[in-house]
Amino acid sequence: MPSFCPSCGSQLRFKEAEKCPTCSHDLRKKSDKNPLLAAILNFLLPGIGYLYIGTRKFFAVLIIISMLSFAAWAFTLPENIFDQYLTYSISYWVFSIILAIAFAIDAYNEVVGR
Repeated sequence: MPSFCPSCGSQLRFKEAEKCPTCSHDLRKKSDKNPLLAAILNFLLPGIGYLYIGTRKFFAVLIIISMLSFAAWAFTLPENIFDQYLTYSISYWVFSIILAIAFAIDAYNEVVGR
């Protein structure tokens, strides 16, 4: 399984590499961030945990922007349209919870270094 730099995401040739050849990120350092806090932040609002850790910043901003734009769109719909799309909204929330759990696990593993 290939290893990737936690800072820039480029593939590393050797798992034992001390520095990333692309961005010179020190791979030996352990993060001083709390993995549980990163997981909770990413569960509550996906993307915030990545900003807390300091990795995947562009990805985190895209997640937050897409969630805010969806919320703005959803609140501008007429009330009676929600009755017609109840099934879609339930599946949306189930899918959102699954994604939030996946983002929380990923943020935790990012800090722990797995």
